[in-house]
Amino acid sequence: MKSKLFVSLSVALLIGATSCSDEVVVRNQQGGDLDSPMELTFSATGDEMVLTGNTSTRSLVREGKSVLWIANDRISVFAGEGTEYNYPFITKDGGVVTNYKGTVSHTPEKYYYALYPYNSSASLSDRTFTTVLYSHQYLEPHSYASGMNLSVSRSENDSGQDLAFINSAAYLRVMIPSDYQGEQINSIRLHGNNNEKIAGDVEIEVIPSNPSAVVIPNDNAAETIYLERINEGDYVMPGLSYYFVLAPTNMTEGFTLTFVCEDGLYEQVFDAHDFIRNEVYTVSMDADLLTKGEDECGLYTDDGLFIVNSCACLYEWANLAKNNLDLGCYITASFDFDAESYGTWPIIGTEDDPYVGRIIGGGNTISGLTVSTDGRYAGFIGALGAEGSIENLNFTNPTITSSYAGKSDDATDDGFVGTIVGLLNHEQTNNHTGGSIKNCHVVNPTINGGENVGGIVGRSYGRGDAVSNCTVSGGQLTGRMFVGGIIGNAEGVIENSHVLNSTKIMYDNTQTEARVGGIVGTNNTGELVACTAKAEVYGESDEDLYDARYAGGIAGANNGTMIGCAFSGTVTGDYSGALVGESYGDMYGCYAQGATAAALIYKVKRNLNNASDVTVPTFSACYWVEGNTIFGSGNENATVQNCNSVSAISQVTATMNNALKAVENNYQYEYGTGYQYSTNTGTDAENFPVKATIPQQL
Repeated sequence: MKSKLFVSLSVALLIGATSCSDEVVVRNQQGGDLDSPMELTFSATGDEMVLTGNTSTRSLVREGKSVLWIANDRISVFAGEGTEYNYPFITKDGGVVTNYKGTVSHTPEKYYYALYPYNSSASLSDRTFTTVLYSHQYLEPHSYASGMNLSVSRSENDSGQDLAFINSAAYLRVMIPSDYQGEQINSIRLHGNNNEKIAGDVEIEVIPSNPSAVVIPNDNAAETIYLERINEGDYVMPGLSYYFVLAPTNMTEGFTLTFVCEDGLYEQVFDAHDFIRNEVYTVSMDADLLTKGEDECGLYTDDGLFIVNSCACLYEWANLAKNNLDLGCYITASFDFDAESYGTWPIIGTEDDPYVGRIIGGGNTISGLTVSTDGRYAGFIGALGAEGSIENLNFTNPTITSSYAGKSDDATDDGFVGTIVGLLNHEQTNNHTGGSIKNCHVVNPTINGGENVGGIVGRSYGRGDAVSNCTVSGGQLTGRMFVGGIIGNAEGVIENSHVLNSTKIMYDNTQTEARVGGIVGTNNTGELVACTAKAEVYGESDEDLYDARYAGGIAGANNGTMIGCAFSGTVTGDYSGALVGESYGDMYGCYAQGATAAALIYKVKRNLNNASDVTVPTFSACYWVEGNTIFGSGNENATVQNCNSVSAISQVTATMNNALKAVENNYQYEYGTGYQYSTNTGTDAENFPVKATIPQQL
């Protein structure tokens, strides 16, 4: 096995100036290809910076306070100017000081270049970055949101690796008066009155001392920037201020702010202003100057998203999208679903022709979505393909039903049932890239199907960041095989996603080896990271002929990796595990509390190949608070470290964190970095006294 090379470099993150150098600790190769992956760690330090007209390069600002990094944020590191050498580096901690860690397989002849935020499609040529300044940004009180601010850097030389990041954008700060008592504001938009291009694909020269982002005049150039909420409760609040990040531009005819309220749009016009790189311009909303805008249902955003603000408009988009599978959707209001008035919800996307557009929910909620079909695909979207995405969209009281059972003797003849997506990211040529679902929440679902039944997704194939920051709360999911609170049958990453309020996950007693779980029915080679489930998982049959084999609090069957997951609730059945029913995959730092099951891990699956080099699963720091049997059978087929019953999880929190650190330090794992258990102060603290989160130190 080839050895890894370790290089430590220092990065001082100040505007336009470098602090003293830290020399490279180890540097065994210089230039050209490496024989094996090489880990590098950039130590990001610097003075505290206060927002007094200027803005820092880091992830997040706090008005009148420090400018801070966010843990698990990313930058692009380029080993030279070749576009093929763009490597993701990840922040390991939050706060004033952080470390970036990543792996490279090539070192430059002379310089490292760096770009924040990370963009896998970014390129570097002739000392100029090509990247994206996003037109859809997010409301963060007194700050721009993480991942929105553009900054660039180049190392001073090839031995002492100082990186002084320099901002490339301008900033508009919008203050909401503390005495504002008008309509609730959902979001804010910025538009230049001379139709200036202020976002989209941009070029940034690295070397000049004034590296402004310049919008490329192509089809992606945007004249409007949208500041959106992530969750429904994230309204624009009186007495707070919010930030747009835009390309430096002289708006000679002034600009317009549009405030999107519950009852429509309200606009305020401002005078001309020259937006300069690295400067903050502040304006204040004046309710007396607002004018009512027009209804925009059916209009399009600059980036081609169909704007939806009612159920009628949603159906209009859906009927277009089923024949135009890349037509995006921008939902700007919450509303009730009305199938009686508008008819059967169309199935959008199939395995052969998946939907590949972008759906932005703006934190809004669709109540009462109803999908009923005898076909293979059931959900808001039938099949979502590579590069398709759904974000910040919520569903309350959805009813999703498919009577499709498939042929029992044909493994390819499955059905796919989920609230948001039936089938995620199945591509004929490449099953492992693309589609994602982020910041979506489902409350009180009623879901019934055959195989592949999930609260969010029926079946996922994507090896990328498939589902993150999603929840399912309450309700009942029922299926014959592969039934999970988040995904029925998963082959990708599920990160920081949770099942709440004793959601019922049911096996319908019609066939053996169903596999039901609180998060997933089966985890196929994927990673479950920092997920929790408070659920009732039913794997018991009334018939002697059938059994669920297997049922688990987190996964019915785990063939991938579980990192920092926890369960509270009940798992019934002869083959039931408080964490997993059956596992051939690894588990690090997981626990169950207030749980009933036959064992913590019911069965360790054995590889039938008895060769001496067969890899066996590792179970490290997995605990059952006041539990009974840890392993039902097969633990001799695994490497077991610190897995037992304890009287309180606080006794072993440090041990679980050490297990999470071991994963974090393994360069094979892209996900799971930065998570540590800490005391839980949320509403589910009774079920989960400690929870794996990324410390932010804000």
